[in-house]
Amino acid sequence: MLEYPKPKELSLKEIIKNDFNKGVYNFYHEVLEKEYNIKIDDLKGFFNTLYDTSSLFYYNYEHLPHEVNSELLKQIKNTNDKDHILSAFKFTLLFLILTIITSKITNTKEGKKELDYNEYFDNNERWTYQMEIFGELHNKAQIEISRMTKKEIDFTNDFSERLYKYTNNYFGNPVKTIELQDYFFEITNENNLVEASAKINISASEKIIYLEKLGIINFLKEQEPFISSTNLFAKALSFITGEKQSTMQSYLNPMLSKTSNQKNNPLSNLKKVEIAKEQLINIGYKQPN
Repeated sequence: MLEYPKPKELSLKEIIKNDFNKGVYNFYHEVLEKEYNIKIDDLKGFFNTLYDTSSLFYYNYEHLPHEVNSELLKQIKNTNDKDHILSAFKFTLLFLILTIITSKITNTKEGKKELDYNEYFDNNERWTYQMEIFGELHNKAQIEISRMTKKEIDFTNDFSERLYKYTNNYFGNPVKTIELQDYFFEITNENNLVEASAKINISASEKIIYLEKLGIINFLKEQEPFISSTNLFAKALSFITGEKQSTMQSYLNPMLSKTSNQKNNPLSNLKKVEIAKEQLINIGYKQPN
């Protein structure tokens, strides 16, 4: 179970008092909004969500790495296909914050401060969410920016490096690292724990997809009274999922009968099916052949 301190809800004015956040704020207005016409309707909510996810990561990544990586992968996979640039911005920022707050500060013999990156930083095999950010997501954003500006760009040099400069190169700076760590620990209150699972909000069709991939649908459809009554099957699934019986039946009909209209078949949504399969694989579940 992923539990973590819920960060304090700050006003935007309070948020951008922090030097790092001020740089992000300026980058948004001067680059994303001005150059790419990217709009964030709720900047306060954007920052609060960013630090909420950072808190989830920080307070769980050492003892529940598998579950944390799975949660971040799910968040990335669920991004809007129409907002690749904004999503790349958000998750690049997230990676930057996570790298900074997990870094250790050591003192040299000369009394200088040095950064000691946590093993998390380089462990791409464990933290596969990083590969999604710097591979798939960055590539999509790069294509979108190139199409928008009508010129070829390199996402790392033309976007990420500019973001690092706007945030005063916190990345690799011991003094700036301590500043952001102090801010992060100030806004997270360990007495206000929440469960990550409480935040999960999936649709009725997605619930059916998970039940099918877990083998529950296939098992139950062969049992009495469900083998002869789709209506009662839908009623039982309504008990399990908390969804309306009529909704469950609208999904079951095309799943159980190829002659029914397949428009409402949840398994027709290949993207959501793949997300469900990946989530189950990430927690170690292997679907029977």
